[in-house]
Amino acid sequence: EWSPEIKQAVSCFRYWTLRLKRDRQIAVSEKILTDERIDARIPKMTADKIISRMDIVVQLREAKARLKMKQMNASTLRQTYLEEIAEAILLRRCPWMEDEGNETRKSEGLA
Repeated sequence: EWSPEIKQAVSCFRYWTLRLKRDRQIAVSEKILTDERIDARIPKMTADKIISRMDIVVQLREAKARLKMKQMNASTLRQTYLEEIAEAILLRRCPWMEDEGNETRKSEGLA
């Protein structure tokens, strides 16, 4: 199931996979590498500091472990994401529900 957190974890895994390919002298487009880094929310300075193959492999292993954990919690992450969207839509339509004392009406609107 899709959620922004899983998408970010997938992009992080892809980024470090591409970096390892590049380190092995396999052609990787700079645009694709940059796009994955941005989608993974990896700061450029952080990514630029990691240059040795060993460091790249460490990052790749960590990214794989994080992705696996996110995938195990996919249903919960998806549910949380959908609830946040529903709340944002409700508050956009009825901004007064965000005021103090309207918690009950807000929860009824989300149900």
